[in-house]
Amino acid sequence: MGKSKFRIRYLIFSIIGILIGSIFSIIPRKDSVGFIFILFISCVLLFISIRYPSVAQILFLAFFLRLILVVYSEYVSFLPEYLGSDAAMFESYGWQYAQNGLLWLIQNFKTGASFYSWIIGLIYSFIGRNPFVIELLNALFGVLIVLNVYKIALLLYDKRSAYIGSLITAFFPSLIYFSAMILREVPIIYSFTLGLLIFFQWKKLQKAKYLFLSFIFFAISFAFHTGMLVFIIIFLFLAFKDLFKKSSRKHVRNSSSSFLVLIFMLIVFVVMVKSGWGMEKIGSLWDLSLSRLAEIEKIAARDRTAYLINLQINSVTDLFWQTPVRVLCFLFAPFVWNLHSILDLIGIFDAILYLILFIIIFRSFRLLFKDEMNRNLFLFLFSGILVFALTVSNYGTALRHRAKFLPLLVILVVGGFYIRRKSKDLPGKGSQDDQSS
Repeated sequence: MGKSKFRIRYLIFSIIGILIGSIFSIIPRKDSVGFIFILFISCVLLFISIRYPSVAQILFLAFFLRLILVVYSEYVSFLPEYLGSDAAMFESYGWQYAQNGLLWLIQNFKTGASFYSWIIGLIYSFIGRNPFVIELLNALFGVLIVLNVYKIALLLYDKRSAYIGSLITAFFPSLIYFSAMILREVPIIYSFTLGLLIFFQWKKLQKAKYLFLSFIFFAISFAFHTGMLVFIIIFLFLAFKDLFKKSSRKHVRNSSSSFLVLIFMLIVFVVMVKSGWGMEKIGSLWDLSLSRLAEIEKIAARDRTAYLINLQINSVTDLFWQTPVRVLCFLFAPFVWNLHSILDLIGIFDAILYLILFIIIFRSFRLLFKDEMNRNLFLFLFSGILVFALTVSNYGTALRHRAKFLPLLVILVVGGFYIRRKSKDLPGKGSQDDQSS
């Protein structure tokens, strides 16, 4: 059996190697930097595969799928962008920043939408203008998201669940698509899923260094987009809640270092927000109001794919009844009656996939909610969806933003499968061996 698995794995790697080699042959030799970067990514994945052999094939397949789209976009035809010209904008601003020089970039650090362009500018200042490399970097982040989902599911459930979760994430169409474009979604998803993974490691091991590292990666995701502010708030809330619970149970010595780190992070967070870190969408927390929310919604309801154009939240009553409607539109638009083009058909297909994931989670909701880790996942998921649903009024944009929450959905889906499977086992017949590996 072992030899058979080895042969299958060897065959898969051989096929992927041949296909990647074929892609190398069609890349113009002038793009030597891109060629070298593909080799670098392949080495990174090979190193990860040695550490996590169970998910190695999925990671290479995930990279290959993303690489096909990147090469197609760069050397055959631009990928159609459902949501306007954001990719071109990010890349163009990045090139403008790079032309100002490395010193200017260091002196003019930016957050918000400009943070992604700032990173592009930083890379361009070393290698020159090369969108191919930026697309490849996004493809790498896309693969690392698959790894993060695997590791979180492995930590919370078992190997089988982790494998299924990584498989869904690797082959989810919209996530593949965004991994091949110069958009900030993939680095946002990578940074916050890594923060989430480390946060759960802290909850398991109670080591202060994990708490600090988790905060850093949540802060990076916040640097990319104002909406990710809610994740830092939830993170701080859950960390304080966990520490107070432990201190009440006389585990003060084990949690004292984590508590000090958490106080420090709270101070840093306040300084970040006051300094405007990632706050471009609202300017300041003190500017948050229903009128400001209505203004954001009005700006978002633009172009052909706008929805709820005549609805703005102007009162608490509006907030109460419009929120469920906006959540449904955010998650499941475009609807059949919005079908006007092939791109709308793709959007409907994406919405159907999300609907399937939610139905699966709903069927296991009661069982999932009994576990503290799963309750934490639900809190991150629903708070994030709520924030973006209230500020998005365009299903082209919604398609992109809801992808941020796909890893959480996938983890909960496989968690539901795991709990149902475990409940059918005999008492005492768990899967701790899988988790310990």
